[in-house]
Amino acid sequence: MKVKELLHEFHTNPEYQKLDELSFIRKIYIEIGKNKTFDVRYYFGNTATQRQIYRLAKRRDGVEDRIDDREIICYSLARQCEYIFKKLGYNCTVTHELKELEHVFNVLTLKNGDTIKLDLQSDLEFIQTGRKTRHFGTKDDEYGFLTEIPEEELERVDRNIGYTSENGEYTDEVIDSVITKLSGLPLAERVSKFINDEDIINISKDMGYMQQYSFYYKMLTSLAEKEIWKKFFIFPCKMSQDEYTSCIFIIGQDPTVFLYSNKHKRFLGVDIEKIPDLQEEGLKLGVRGTEKGVKLLKRAITARKRQSEDLDKSL
Repeated sequence: MKVKELLHEFHTNPEYQKLDELSFIRKIYIEIGKNKTFDVRYYFGNTATQRQIYRLAKRRDGVEDRIDDREIICYSLARQCEYIFKKLGYNCTVTHELKELEHVFNVLTLKNGDTIKLDLQSDLEFIQTGRKTRHFGTKDDEYGFLTEIPEEELERVDRNIGYTSENGEYTDEVIDSVITKLSGLPLAERVSKFINDEDIINISKDMGYMQQYSFYYKMLTSLAEKEIWKKFFIFPCKMSQDEYTSCIFIIGQDPTVFLYSNKHKRFLGVDIEKIPDLQEEGLKLGVRGTEKGVKLLKRAITARKRQSEDLDKSL
């Protein structure tokens, strides 16, 4: 739904008018977050591209023209939130993170004078997987004036707006259950069972590109434990048709590769010998192509090619 359509709904739909103030604000926060994703051009871009995108995002003028842009960075999303909440009558501003000046979030004042933190860009991954958010109404050591919303109050609000399941559960419980069942299995089996679990596939299928990569990165990193960056690697990738967006590489006697397919909404096993063909079709491995996992995958491809050539010669 476009932002102007959302604003019309917020102003006119009786269901929204029945909500208490915090539920109303929370509903807006969640609805905006469902349809935004971090700008891939910024992530893959060079320094000049990143600076250009950041400069445009900072501007207050023209925000209305960019309000429905789906691909955002923290500044552009904060500007969009500022615009939307001001249209709804709230004092909402864009504020810098003091320790990380390039990251910004929103500060919104409630009718009772309390001021709360809204860091929507940091919460996109959690919203798009139906998990508890981590950056709505949280405290901030650098901003002592902010009001922290108790966890039980947020849970009440999320039940009220239908964000949780009917029994009030988030998908965190489902994800934790899947991970617990995989404990003790060999690495490749752990990873394969997680990415092929139907609950995990359904939870992650509608995420934005970078949010989805971040989700699998964090989940699989926890599954890989001490083997991360030794035997297990995950890195972003892309094709000209945007078909494949993430790559998993597991080192072993028989190297294992999975590519996330947008077409099939899941990771697919790929024969290591087919990677060069996909690269010729436009597959780009990694952000810069120099990441350790990318280098090791390329070495494994070369080694497999030599093995095949030696086998052909011996026949």
